[in-house]
Amino acid sequence: RGMNAVREVAALRHVTLSEHGEASLEELSFSIAEGEIVGLLPLDGQGVETLFSLLQHNRVLDRGWMYVDEKEVCSYLGVRQATNEVSIIEARSHLVPALDVADNLFSLKPNSPYVIPKKLLQSQIHSLFAPYGITLTGGEHPASLSPLERCAVELVKAKTSGSTLVILRELSTLLPPNDLAFLKEMIRKMAWEGLSFLYYGNHHRELFSICDKTLVMRSGTIPLSLS
Repeated sequence: RGMNAVREVAALRHVTLSEHGEASLEELSFSIAEGEIVGLLPLDGQGVETLFSLLQHNRVLDRGWMYVDEKEVCSYLGVRQATNEVSIIEARSHLVPALDVADNLFSLKPNSPYVIPKKLLQSQIHSLFAPYGITLTGGEHPASLSPLERCAVELVKAKTSGSTLVILRELSTLLPPNDLAFLKEMIRKMAWEGLSFLYYGNHHRELFSICDKTLVMRSGTIPLSLS
């Protein structure tokens, strides 16, 4: 694994955050380095939804600080930017149903040309997916994709759109074992290329098989980190 880089893509320091008058996150501290796959193993449900929302959309904290790309993005003093370049892959698709794969990848990017020649488009699609063993033309619509293909497209979209962190949510409930093993290899390759992951799952074996470390979450905090 390419773990020489120590740049932190996300870090929470003593974060406490309430929801509806009750503490959801309490003294939560952890960090994720560039190219690192970090597991998140919940012992209960407290704070999970709040954490995922916070990583994507900054809020004023009750206490503590959060950093993305080593820049403070929010704290108990206020919010410095509204959103972060954090993607999530989960049961719900984040592709635009009316657009094909190519348009999902290219037409939604800032400064992309309105029309890309078909041959160039096919070449670009091939170069994006071939290294991971995926064969797509770019003309497929999201509804026609298998769950594995949909996850692969969303991973590539996260990488090409500049996401610094990808949250992976309960992949074992989306994919059969063989497809999950295939996707894990794709995730490993992307981590080697510098993309970082927070892999949320309910089974320690699933996390231990791929993660560099696993954070055990209970009562809105992380009492244990397993390497």
